[in-house]
Amino acid sequence: MSPRPSQQVIPFSFVQKFHQFRPLLEKINAGLAVGGFVIANSRLEIAAVDQFGNTANKPIANFVFWPEQEFLVKGTGQNFYEYEVRGLLLDGLRLLNPIRLTTKQLENSGWIAEAWGIDPWIENRMYPHARKSFNFLRHFRKQVLLFKETGWHKIGQDWAYVHAGGAVGNLPSGKVVRGDFSEPKFSRYTLPDSCANPSQAAALMQRLLEIGSPCIAYPLAAMIWMPPLAEHFQQIDHSISFTTFFKGSHSCGKSSLAALALSAFGEMDKKTFPASFRDTLASMELSFATLKDALCVVDDYYPSNNSEMTVMNSLVDSIGRMVADGNSRGRSNQQKLRPQSVVLATGELIPAIATSGLSRYLFVECKAEDLDYSGKFKDAMQNRYLLREAMQDYITWIAANWERINSLIETAMQNHAVTDGELGDGRSVDAVSQMATAIEVGLTYLSERGQLDEP
Repeated sequence: MSPRPSQQVIPFSFVQKFHQFRPLLEKINAGLAVGGFVIANSRLEIAAVDQFGNTANKPIANFVFWPEQEFLVKGTGQNFYEYEVRGLLLDGLRLLNPIRLTTKQLENSGWIAEAWGIDPWIENRMYPHARKSFNFLRHFRKQVLLFKETGWHKIGQDWAYVHAGGAVGNLPSGKVVRGDFSEPKFSRYTLPDSCANPSQAAALMQRLLEIGSPCIAYPLAAMIWMPPLAEHFQQIDHSISFTTFFKGSHSCGKSSLAALALSAFGEMDKKTFPASFRDTLASMELSFATLKDALCVVDDYYPSNNSEMTVMNSLVDSIGRMVADGNSRGRSNQQKLRPQSVVLATGELIPAIATSGLSRYLFVECKAEDLDYSGKFKDAMQNRYLLREAMQDYITWIAANWERINSLIETAMQNHAVTDGELGDGRSVDAVSQMATAIEVGLTYLSERGQLDEP
């Protein structure tokens, strides 16, 4: 028997879809009901009272949308919310692609057609009701803390080290934390979620001390151990205020050493240095500000002509002063970006700048004969991918011993003020004291991981 014309035949495919989406619809309805909203006739509707006092549902839209994720974005001079918005088309039961929106974009309906096309529609002047329904579906959201800088950030009462893929340290239960960066080069700063074998990881760091002569092996180790201690140095009023410069002839190993140190902070090598002496100063400022408590390598000071030398020397001088003074360029730096990286430069020559500029650098002479090329240095390079696990474990250890490490650094700096004071009171002496202190903390870590008999 054929159905009467007035009867509505519901396709079996829609019934199947309804059962598929039923748990989601029940969750949506539970939130909407609190605000007086309802899904009826494949529409989002709201109860309204007419002029005669009669109650009837008033249609709003043929879809609902909710916050899948709520992002609190934090950084230098930044503190705002963004949302990953998801939607469901009610007449056809189809999920709409997620889109990330700012609070301002959510104020009007212009984003809907741009993101989802013309299938979703809203009744005239009903967007404020649709936006209100969005708030009543906030139980969907997963709250995520996004930082525009790597490094240590206080979350609640504890400290956590943020990287592109997440965070290491003491995180509140259920809290998702990760870095959110504007440039792909910063996204390479990623650490693993855990360290499978802390003892093995520490052993790899210990072997770095044996890759060659102490004159190069110890500065290399300092470039790995020092960046995660930068927040501690700052807390005891000894901010790291120098730039290390690996200087040496072509093929002496300086860039390989820099790449080895950098590989502890992410998936990087000689082809992916975050900065170069051929970059602009504005690009440098962004790198130094974003890579908080991390190593930033500026590679290859080797001007090919007089014109290039003038540009590079100006850059060298600006870098040294920015890092040493911890300041931006003032009006030229509209974002007021402040250097927060530990910076390692490489080059074949000592830059031809004024003595006051050179005093802000700690030069380390690199010679091929100082490296065990065919032995432990080669082994370290082949296994450098394991340094990320070692760094994860080192940072975990720092987080678990936060106050004690502050005390270790303060005591070490006081001792160096006495012993190194005999050498003078210049910037280079302060830099050596900070580098030596970082090495002492690193050796304490190795000792407590069973790699040394004593620190």
